[in-house]
Amino acid sequence: GFVVAAIGTAVPCLGATGLLEGLSVAAEQNEATVKEIEKAKAFIADDAMTVNGRVITARDASAIEPFLQAVIEAVEKTPLK
Repeated sequence: GFVVAAIGTAVPCLGATGLLEGLSVAAEQNEATVKEIEKAKAFIADDAMTVNGRVITARDASAIEPFLQAVIEAVEKTPLK
C-alpha cells in the first residue's frame, strides 16, 4: 500500500524495481530514459503526468503542481499515514 512517485530522469529507477511493467508513464523522452522504460516493459505517455493507481510519474518539473496534488490525494487514500 505505498504511494510511489517520480519525476523526469528518476522515473526509470521505478522501472528497475518492476513497478512500471505494462504501465504508461510520463518521463523525459531522451535516449537513455526511453531505453530504460522499454527495458522495464513500460511505455512513455505523451502526457506531462500519469497516475496508475499508486504509481505517479511526471515528465519534468513543469508538471509539479498536478503531480503534487496527485501524490497528496493518493496518500490521503492510504490506510496508514
